[in-house]
Amino acid sequence: MLRRLQIVILAPFSILLVLSVGSFVYAGYLTVQLAFNTSWSSGGVSDNIVQALQVIDVCLIGTAALVIAAEALVMFMANADASRGVAWLGPDSVDSLKNRALSMVVLILVVTFLEVVVHPQNGRSELELGLAVATVIVSIALYLLASRSNTGGAGRSQV
Repeated sequence: MLRRLQIVILAPFSILLVLSVGSFVYAGYLTVQLAFNTSWSSGGVSDNIVQALQVIDVCLIGTAALVIAAEALVMFMANADASRGVAWLGPDSVDSLKNRALSMVVLILVVTFLEVVVHPQNGRSELELGLAVATVIVSIALYLLASRSNTGGAGRSQV
């Protein structure tokens, strides 16, 4: 009976797979848009750099979604013998998957803040956003450090 319940993991795997493919398609669109903007636009270098960071960010989101999906699938579906070919995925627990997702949140926050800083409107709103982003990043960092110390420091590197 428990073996049959493992099939339930296919639902979130499928959702993450669609998210990943969608991210890669969107990154391709952003890349084409960046190429056209760079070629025919008189926009500043900082605009192009932020757009390039957006492309990288979307690609990393897609990659992280794909890795998290694959790790979840390996963790819940694979036998010990069958998973040797994908041992590099080898998640320790659901917490390691959660830590990867939180690391991606930090990257998204940083890129979002950079987008705002490139086109400042008034210093106060940028300062408030920067403080909010810094607060969230520090909170996530403290959580990741606490969860790593609770597991005896055996945490793997994050995406």
